[in-house]
Formats: sequence, C-alpha cells, structure tokens
Amino acid sequence: PPAAPAAPPAAPGGAEGTPGGSGEGGGEGEEDENGSANGTEAEEEDDIIDVNASASRPSPGGACSLSTAAVGSGGARRREFVATLTSLQEVAYKGVPESVRVVHSSGGVAHGVVSEGQGYGLLIGGLALAAGASSAASPGGEGGEGEEWRRAVQETYELFLGWRHMCRLSAGQASCQSVYYCGAECPAEGSASDEQCHPCLPHWKFADDLQSFLATGAAPDGDVDAILGMILMLLATEQTKASYAWWDEVAKFTYQSCKQFYESNTVAGTGVNEGKRLLKLGTCWGGFGPDQCNNPSYHAPGAMRAMRDFMAAYGNSAAVGAPKGEGESFVALWNVVVESTYLMLKDNQCEATGLTTNWWSTGTQLGAGSGSTSCSGSNTGAAEFGAEASRGVWRIALDALWYAAENVSSGGPDLGPSGTAFGPGEYLDRVTAQVAHRHKPTSICPACWDTELASPTELAECHVDHIHSSWEWNVFMCGPIFASLVRRAASLDLATQQVALEAAGDTIKSFQVSDYYSGSWIVISTMTLSGDLERAARLVHSMRGVPPTSRCDAPSPPPPFPLPLPTPAPTPAQASTPAPAPAPTPVPEPPVSLDGAVRARRDAGVAAASLAFAMSIVYITA
Repeated sequence: PPAAPAAPPAAPGGAEGTPGGSGEGGGEGEEDENGSANGTEAEEEDDIIDVNASASRPSPGGACSLSTAAVGSGGARRREFVATLTSLQEVAYKGVPESVRVVHSSGGVAHGVVSEGQGYGLLIGGLALAAGASSAASPGGEGGEGEEWRRAVQETYELFLGWRHMCRLSAGQASCQSVYYCGAECPAEGSASDEQCHPCLPHWKFADDLQSFLATGAAPDGDVDAILGMILMLLATEQTKASYAWWDEVAKFTYQSCKQFYESNTVAGTGVNEGKRLLKLGTCWGGFGPDQCNNPSYHAPGAMRAMRDFMAAYGNSAAVGAPKGEGESFVALWNVVVESTYLMLKDNQCEATGLTTNWWSTGTQLGAGSGSTSCSGSNTGAAEFGAEASRGVWRIALDALWYAAENVSSGGPDLGPSGTAFGPGEYLDRVTAQVAHRHKPTSICPACWDTELASPTELAECHVDHIHSSWEWNVFMCGPIFASLVRRAASLDLATQQVALEAAGDTIKSFQVSDYYSGSWIVISTMTLSGDLERAARLVHSMRGVPPTSRCDAPSPPPPFPLPLPTPAPTPAQASTPAPAPAPTPVPEPPVSLDGAVRARRDAGVAAASLAFAMSIVYITA
C-alpha cells in the first residue's frame, strides 16, 4: 500500500476532509424543515416490535436501563429512513447483475454514497430486526412471521448487498488492506490477489449509482456500524435461516470483516504502549502516538465486543470455515482494544462535564492523562464538542447497556481497579448528569433545554474549549447525547432522569428524516430511547449466554412542577421550545432551521402563553 499520511488529507474547498466524517455540511449541517411525510404514514403501519411504555428495568448487559414511549416507534422511523434516503441500484460484478440498496448522502463533500451513511443504514436495519426478534410480542419474535418483518429483512439484506458491492469495487492497493479476507470463494487465510478475494472494508466514497468509487481508503466509523448491523441481522434471522439462502455467505462475510477490521483498522502500541492496541483513523490514516491523529467518536467498544463474541461463537461453524479455534483466539485481542479505548477516552474526557473533543492525538503513554488537540478534519474544530464528538456518547451508551456487567472473570476486558479503572459506567456518570440538568421545562414547554450544554467555567480545565451551537436543535448533536439518559446514573435520582428522558423523547419525535446524517441520528436515537437498543442486547448475549445481573429500583415519586412528566393527552405546547438565535461562528455554516412541526408547536406555545397572560390581566382588571 502507498505510504499513508499521518493526518487526513485536506478536502477541496475546506469541506469535509476525513473519510467517514460527519459530512453534514462538513459535519455542521442542520435539519431541513421540508422533511419527509413518510414518517407520519409509517406510524399507521404495524411495527416490527411492540413499543413498551416508559420503563426502568435491568438490561442483559448489567446496566439499569430506562426507556420512554414518548419518542415513538423505531420501526416506523426505519421505514421513513428507507423511503426517504435509500434507493435500489442495478450493478454487476464479474458479469453477474444484481439489485442493491444504497443510502444517499448530502452535505459538504459527502454527496454520493459514503460508507458512514451505508453503515448507518445497515445498523438501523440490524437493530430493528434484533429488537423485534428479542420481543415475544413482535411479529419477528415468533419465527419471523409478518409482512413488516419480511420487508425489514429484505431491505436490510439489500443494504448489505450495497455494502458488499462497495467492498468489491475497492480491490486494489489504494484500500491499504494488504490481505483481502472477503469473498464467497476466498480462503480463510485471505489473499493479496483479487481473483477470489476482495477487501472486507470499502473505500469511503462512491458514486450515487454505485458504479465507481470517488475517494479511497476505508473509514472505521462506517465500517464498525456496518459490521454490527450484519451481526444483528444474522442473529435475528438465525432461527429461520433455512428461509434465507444468503445466510451462510453473509455469516462468512461478517466473520471475515471482523477479522479485517482488527487487522487493518487497529494498530499495536510500541515502547511504553507495548501490549496495547488502538483504533486508527482509517486503513490509510492515523495511528497510535502523539504525532498521529485520532477521533474519539470512532471508537465503539460495545460494537467491538460484539465482533469479538461473533468471532468466538461462529468461527468454528461450517458456514464460516475458519481454522479451528481461530475465533476464540481473538477474544483476548479484542479485549486489549477495548481496554486501550477506555484509556484513551479517560485521557480525553472532561471530568467535570463528560464531554470529549472532535479530534485527538494521544499522549506519549496511553492512560497517563496526556494528549492534545493538535490535529483536525472534516471542517470541525479539534477542541470542539461537536458533530464528530457527540456520537461518541451513543457508542458508550451501547457498551453500557450490553456489556456493563462483563469483567475479567467472565472473559471480558479489565476495566476495573486492577486495569483501566475506567469504563462505560465512569464515562456515562459524568455526562448523564450534565445532560439531565440541562432540561429546563416550563408549564408551556415541558421539553425545553438550556441552550448552553456547559458553561465556560465548566470547560476551563477541559480539552474541550467550546460546544457546537444550538446543540438542542441539531439532532446530530442532541440525538446521540440523549442516549446517555437510558443508562441509570448513580448521581441522579431516578425521577429526575426519567423526566429528562421523556423530554428527550418528545424532542427527537419532533424531527423528520430528510438527510443522511441528521436523519440517521433521528432513527438511531428513537431506537435507543424507546428501548430497542436494550431489547437487542438480549439477542446479542445469546452468543455467550450471559444472563441479566442487575436490578432497578422502583421509580421515586415524580417531582413537582417545574419538572412535570409528559402526559398522554396532547397539549398545544407539547415538545416545543423557542427557536435559538443563530450564533456567529468563525466559519460559514448553514443557518439553524427548526423542523416545521417543532415551529408549529413553538408558535402554539407562544400563543398559549400570550393568551394566558392576557386572561390574567383581564381577571385582575375585573
């Protein structure tokens, strides 16, 4: 492979320069008020899963999980995503035609098909299927019956075919994968030739019709989401895999992708970091050390543990055909990556607020508290908690819901006092309280939020020096941030956290899917807040058979006004808030625009407040 630069290459015009970066106007995009109407129609259809009422319950991962019905249906949001952002394309590989589904992107240089968007599509499909298969009340929970279930399986498989074609088009030295592991006829040891094998990780950017690639190198944020989506799709359909001729081939592809991800997207430490291994910025970029660029939000310890468990559970299967014991041999290797990830996050995270930076260069010794914001990409500031950094909160929330109870004795990484002394619980305890305390409800606006996520005083001792403007109205910010509320925080009383979660659900429900980046986070956030993510954990843990190990206390009595729990009956001001004034920024970016439905609710709330004030004047005068 050609020599890779230490940092991402600059993009034309100063737009997004990092493959797999946020892309929404260089990671700075806003919601379009002309959103799709498909979500409204989809709400009327039967869902894949049974959306439970708001609840506090133990998660299979060992964390006490919370959920809210206020956010709406994850299945309906998946349908909205597919209808609005995807299409079928006719492609051919070695003369064999097939129809594949692609996710179309927009914003910055992210037009066309980018691996991040395609990865989100696969993740969304996999989560919907896994949540459905884990719910006894769902069509998928009883053998996968039901029209909506079959439709979700088919559309998710079509997204996989799109991903596979992207990988096939990526064969060549520019992929920076010296050995290719994927292909129906590819041997288990892989090959440097593309005669039978091709890369398992695609270039990061392709034409809309998927006939050619437009930029080279694989980006791990898209890769990790896509692979996790494949794992979930396979787990959800395993009981009825005889109905799916593709199941064995996808299982082999997924196993080899996990292996390729470890080999090509992570790098071993040297010197004082010997014995550690860290995610890179991509197959062709970044590394491990003070002179290398990294992105904290790319690191997905929960997804990497799922890859570990998939390799261990299926490596010896006839479908995969890996050498005996190979899958199990990766368990310890993946655990090292998870441990190294939390050491890096421990160095980077602000202890006072729980916030992390968009970009980061590790210090000389990982976990020693050093590092710098000396590199950046995707037109986002390195020291900002912005469009890049925000999604990192969701990645750790997933790890907490699925793997919080895991420890060394159960075959997991050492995140306790004898190891990193920092894990998903410590990370989320910091940020959950910060988010919950930003909930500022009033009688006419129960879902209002403080426009300031953290004050300058709170950031004084942090690597983060500023926060993306209008965090509460940019769903690529608030969506993943709200994920912190689904895991019970030790520093908050349950009622306060649940009320904030209800408000978060109302806020997310007010948005419509209209572009790939914000749209993806609308759907993923809906699935997270509604409990789909926690339900999927039950299927994930079937790979290891780990039972729930924690209990949730009964909810405390709801606090008095001004923190009312939203009621089922709609009110004119439900889920509304005044529009934030656009904040000046050093670089041009699209203006902040409220979703049409949100604006209508806001205006109704203002009108209601004005009417109430007028009536009080009349009463006093009388």
